[in-house]
Amino acid sequence: MGISSDFPCEIRDILDMTCSCWMQNEEEIMSDMATCAKAFRLLRMNGYDINSDGMAQFAEQSCYDDSIHAYLNDIQPWLELYRSSQVRFSEDDLILENICSWSAKLLKQQLSSRKISKPLVQEIEYAPEFPIFATVEPLEHKGNIERFKTNSFQLVKSGHCGSSSANTGILSLAIDKFQSTQSVFQQELQDLHRWVKEHRLDELKFARILPLHTCFCAIVPLFPPELFVPRVALSQNAVLTTAVDDLFDGGGSMKEMRNMVELFEKCMGAMAAQLQNRSVMDHLVELWVVTVRTMMTEAEWVENKYIPTTMEEYMPVAEHSFAFNPIIPTSVYLIGEPLPEEVVRSEEYTRLLQHANTVGRLINDV
Repeated sequence: MGISSDFPCEIRDILDMTCSCWMQNEEEIMSDMATCAKAFRLLRMNGYDINSDGMAQFAEQSCYDDSIHAYLNDIQPWLELYRSSQVRFSEDDLILENICSWSAKLLKQQLSSRKISKPLVQEIEYAPEFPIFATVEPLEHKGNIERFKTNSFQLVKSGHCGSSSANTGILSLAIDKFQSTQSVFQQELQDLHRWVKEHRLDELKFARILPLHTCFCAIVPLFPPELFVPRVALSQNAVLTTAVDDLFDGGGSMKEMRNMVELFEKCMGAMAAQLQNRSVMDHLVELWVVTVRTMMTEAEWVENKYIPTTMEEYMPVAEHSFAFNPIIPTSVYLIGEPLPEEVVRSEEYTRLLQHANTVGRLINDV
């Protein structure tokens, strides 16, 4: 619901205690399907190093065929079980793969039966369509707030009023936090529009200048309001890379494009990098140079009516021209965590950026 940042110590204490119970295989957690599945999911999502052996008891549907009917009036345990299968770190994890397969099938069958309440129908439809790793936090928080409202109302209506005041307080805090966060994002969007006009980017007739789209793209990976500096940097760089991409996609002449490449190659100015306590400009310029060079290569392919004959020829150019190179590292530098030179030039860091570019390029091409 977006209020976890208000209770970091309390949440950490609860997770530590839950992890201890998990490691000791305590019956209070392990014997109940919903509790066990939720504990496993939350521990993994919060960085606890636990294996999936504790979930092996749920790996085969045949073990639960006799009890499934008893659960059909409460589909929540099966939904929790399915969600827990989404935190699979390895393709070889057959336990979670099996859980995912049969719990998804069961949930689909229950949807077809049309015997589930409307709020749960929405949850069940949402879960497979938007796996945990593909959720958008603001939308997730909004949905959870709406479900919390519904559940709290149903509890009061049924006479379970003991915790209604606590629920009201939690709901009020979540709504206030959501609204204040939205205000921050709206202000950033206004500032981005102002920045575009100040730099006259909106006068580039060949370019797609889309502040709303780029702002949204920045919010998804950098949701916490306190990350406004890297979020703004991501938005601005996304606007710039889109404009440059449009220049190389036919918005400029070959001479203008070559001049652009030369400009980036010669640009070795200074950038504020107080958070890193060192100059990071050289690295960022290198990434921009690689990006515009590959864009130039694609422009020359178009000019010469040339089509790459293999993926091996196409991808080394196409992955860099997708332009995550100058976008992501700039924002990562501004998050505040120290990134020594040996880290940003390491094979692991380079491959992570390469994978991001490759996924983006392939999705874009499709």
